[in-house]
Amino acid sequence: MPGDPMLDFLVQFLSRLAVMLPVILLLVAVLWLIFNRRRLAAGAPSFNPSNMRTWSIRFALIDGAVFAIVFALVSALMADNQLSAGVAGALAAIVAIGAMPRLAVHYPWLSK
Repeated sequence: MPGDPMLDFLVQFLSRLAVMLPVILLLVAVLWLIFNRRRLAAGAPSFNPSNMRTWSIRFALIDGAVFAIVFALVSALMADNQLSAGVAGALAAIVAIGAMPRLAVHYPWLSK
């Protein structure tokens, strides 16, 4: 008796997201604190989407969460092999690094 494909997809997506999201958010927070100590100072530069050093911790965490969600979604949609991991990582990076900073320009509440 075959299982429900939608339920299988949901289980795959949520299980991948449950593993990846906390790890990525922790890594983003630690790296942000290491590389952006000057951002906490009074004379911090304003937000520049093309310069990650000017990103706020809030935006960096949102960007990391978007990466994890897109990666989990694409990898759950594709067959489970090495190629799918590479494709999922590439697409997630394109969305997180390419699209999210551009969205932050149009929606300033993302970058505060």
